[in-house]
Amino acid sequence: MIQAPSANALETLLYYWGTPLATTVLTFFAGVQIWQVRRQSKDRQEAAFASLYAEYLHLSSLSSDWEEEDLVELALSDALRPEDMLPRDWGTLIRLLGEVGSATGALGAMAYLTVAQASKRTRILVHLVKNLHITGDAARNLERQIKEGVAEAARVFEDAMRSAPAWLTSHPITFVDPQSELSLNVTGTMKSTALRVHRGRRASRLGAFGRWLARGSARLAVWLDPALEAQLLLMRRS
Repeated sequence: MIQAPSANALETLLYYWGTPLATTVLTFFAGVQIWQVRRQSKDRQEAAFASLYAEYLHLSSLSSDWEEEDLVELALSDALRPEDMLPRDWGTLIRLLGEVGSATGALGAMAYLTVAQASKRTRILVHLVKNLHITGDAARNLERQIKEGVAEAARVFEDAMRSAPAWLTSHPITFVDPQSELSLNVTGTMKSTALRVHRGRRASRLGAFGRWLARGSARLAVWLDPALEAQLLLMRRS
């Protein structure tokens, strides 16, 4: 006759097998939650970097279009609009750039200041030409400052993209069989920009673990020999 296991035996079995099983399940769910949070953070960074790319294309294209244009004549023809160079929602754009990184957000803010100054000078130019009928040296100096401001803002945006994490700058840009001339121009511009932005960047050989290992090793080396800190700074700047 087979005897049923006693209550003490069941408690012992649950203690030895139930506790490790529950710990494993909780660990698994915690890992899933951490992975989801990291995935959402990376998705936000990718979206923010795409917004940065779009604004860079906008300003670089505007700078190329205005390079040979006579802005005084455009102002006389009511074809020069200061708001054309400003994004629709700078607050949202700066917040998105902050998702990419602090350096990218700071450079984006400086680019905004440069564009805002160029827009203000554009309003002054339009007022001089349309209302005061001034088309001489004062208008030409403003024209030069506006063109230089837009070009400088585009360069600052490129610096902001270069300051983004390496995995973002090396993210592949995919175009599906572009046919129109405009699409081909955009494709060439983005690919050439991606090469310039990623130039000099080195991705970690082992991904996130490689970055963690390298940073930990650097901190340990500086702790063991504080004199190495200056050498590491020089290596970083070179």
